[in-house]
Parts: sequence; structure tokens; C-alpha cells
Amino acid sequence: MTDAWDRQHGEPAMWFGRFDRFYRAQGPERTLLAAYNAWRIESHRKPSTGYHIGWAAAYDKWRWKARAEAWDEHERQRRLKIEAEELEEMYRRHMRLATAMQTVAGRRIASLSEPKENALMSPSDARQYAKDGIEIERTTKGLPREIVQILGMTDDELLAYYRKHYAGEAGTGDGDSAEGAAAPEDDEA
Repeated sequence: MTDAWDRQHGEPAMWFGRFDRFYRAQGPERTLLAAYNAWRIESHRKPSTGYHIGWAAAYDKWRWKARAEAWDEHERQRRLKIEAEELEEMYRRHMRLATAMQTVAGRRIASLSEPKENALMSPSDARQYAKDGIEIERTTKGLPREIVQILGMTDDELLAYYRKHYAGEAGTGDGDSAEGAAAPEDDEA
């Protein structure tokens, strides 16, 4: 079975070629006169204010309008499918990024009580990673961009909060700020 925009049974190659090349290819704003004039220009003729009766007869007989509209719908559906696939891949990419950022931040926050002379990430940087990671995750999921209380804390407040809620629990506290935070020994990435 052929698609509506393909050459129809009995349709002369000349008329199908004109349909395909000059009419269908114009897009949704197409007109028969524009197709006729595109053909005239390609044939080294001057544009016209009207089209030849043969073009009108082929347009009607071979249902150019309906076939071109079927093509437009086919292309629209194809674009929607591609856009949906690209959007899904973007969601997956954003979620991987958000999770990785939150894991890095969680590991750094969990290690705040450990003395380290040359920490690669300051508490402030860890907080920003957590904030950005959560914001990416929430945005990707279509949730409000509100961020939990811990993200507005200074370094001193963050360290005090950690000591109060997580010291002695190896970074596995049950407060709302522990969500997304991983203890240093976790291998999640």
C-alpha cells in the first residue's frame, strides 16, 4: 500500500513530479499558483497571475491538496516523535547530572567533621552543588524550584547543622537534608 503522498496508481510521472517537487514541497502554506510559477521559473518562463487549466485538472484529479495535507501530518507526527525522544534524552541527561551533583555534595557534607587540610570542595561549594543538583532535578521533573532550608546556610551554620544532626550517625541521618546525600563509603555515581 502506498502513502497518500506517493505516486498514485495511474498517475502520470510528469504530474506526480510536479506535485512532489513544486506543490507538496512548499509546505503548509502552499498554493497551486505558487507551484505553477515555481515550475515556470525553473522552465525559464515568466511567472503568471494564473495557472494553466491542465494544472487545475491534475490538482483535482490526483487530489493534490489532500495528499499534501497527509504529508504535512506525517511530517508533523515524525517531528513530534523526534522531539519527544530528544526531550526524554534531555530528562535522562539532566537527572544523571542532578544525581551526580547531589552525590558529590552529599559526600562532601558527610565529610565535614573530618579534618582535611586540602579539601577539594569547600562547604560553600558543596552547598552550591547540592542546590544546583536539586534545582536541575526539580526543574526536570516539572516541580517548583523551592530548595530545602540547608541550602541557604553559611559554612558555619552548615557545619553546625551537620554536627547536630549527623555526627555519630556516619552521615545517615534522617533529616530532610539527608535526601540525596551519600556517606563517603557509598560507591553510587
